[in-house]
Amino acid sequence: MGNAAMCREDRKHRPSGFSQCAPHEVRLAATEILRVAGFSGYHTSVIVDDREYFFDSKGMMAAPPLSSHAIGQDRFPKLQTEVIEIGRSSCSGKALVGALQPLFENGSYDIFLKNCNSFSDISLYYLTRTRLPGQYNRLERFVSATSPVSTGVLNKIFRVLMERKTGKPCVEDVYVRNPEAESYSAEGAIASLDGDASESDSQASDFEEHFAPRADSFSLVGWNGDVSESDSEASEPPSYSPFEAPPPRRSASLT
Repeated sequence: MGNAAMCREDRKHRPSGFSQCAPHEVRLAATEILRVAGFSGYHTSVIVDDREYFFDSKGMMAAPPLSSHAIGQDRFPKLQTEVIEIGRSSCSGKALVGALQPLFENGSYDIFLKNCNSFSDISLYYLTRTRLPGQYNRLERFVSATSPVSTGVLNKIFRVLMERKTGKPCVEDVYVRNPEAESYSAEGAIASLDGDASESDSQASDFEEHFAPRADSFSLVGWNGDVSESDSEASEPPSYSPFEAPPPRRSASLT
């Protein structure tokens, strides 16, 4: 069954998901980049050895460690990225790509229903049999559990931010659910991984990653946009304004 089957079998027999002797180091990177309605929003990614993996509106991405967290740090140095040691895995980053490609396809991203934190959660499960700590996806879980009320409230907040940014009335909803993400569930993704005996390494093509972040924008689980100027000196993480088209960037899309 190749490396994927070996990784899967190894995970099934590790109750804690941790192995001191496994060859690949696994870390979680998290940056708080939004506070809205009393909730914090985070961008997270998973680092395997010397490569970072994350999911955004362009699909699964790979880059040097912390590249996706560096965007906006020049303008907003108070944004702090935490790197958490998760453990070690017998699965490589290449195996991770092959296993998760069918679950996180390009075009299936949604800022609340299926975002970078969804990807980090399933990546940690695949690699170490652990899950994303709850504080990093609390906002998304709240939105999913209370929709459509919560999405209506958030759209009101987003419209106010957009009007403040552009000086023009905003009557349309800023956030609209992506129908390609509505059927996604973490439980379903985990069940798929546990039941899939395909060879992940054979599905993952060789790639060379180049990532060129721009300092004038940053990514909240895949949405790129400028931060409101009035928040630039705030003691809290700046409010996020997801109202602009993503700037051109060189990156490695794995889907």
